[in-house]
Amino acid sequence: MISWVSTFKDVGIPLISGAISSALTFFWPKVWRLYEARYVDPKTALQESLAEQARWYQDRASKLAVFSFELGQDPDDFKLQILISKLDRQDREWAMKEKDIATLRRCADAKAEECRMNSEEAARWAEHVGDRTFFPL
Repeated sequence: MISWVSTFKDVGIPLISGAISSALTFFWPKVWRLYEARYVDPKTALQESLAEQARWYQDRASKLAVFSFELGQDPDDFKLQILISKLDRQDREWAMKEKDIATLRRCADAKAEECRMNSEEAARWAEHVGDRTFFPL
């Protein structure tokens, strides 16, 4: 006597497991793309933005360090204007207002240190976002 349980075991379980595996094979790429679009892509964009910000701060800090070094060489007015023109827009604005070389050098050193700290912080946040992109714990 064949019961319906043995028939189900012989025919039903392989049929259901085959249907489930086929459904997963078909739908998994779509689910994964939705997951990436919703969770991974925005975090990756944020990580890239923070990394770019860190590079910009690092570049700005190096320009300010060079500016401070060149100010130690006692430049004339023409050379000072050339040095100021090589700075970023934000730094150029405050540097054009100041005429004292010692004050300019002190401010350039302070701003360079601030840019280095901001660069480190932005790089740390970019790494933090990168660590939590796939596994947000």
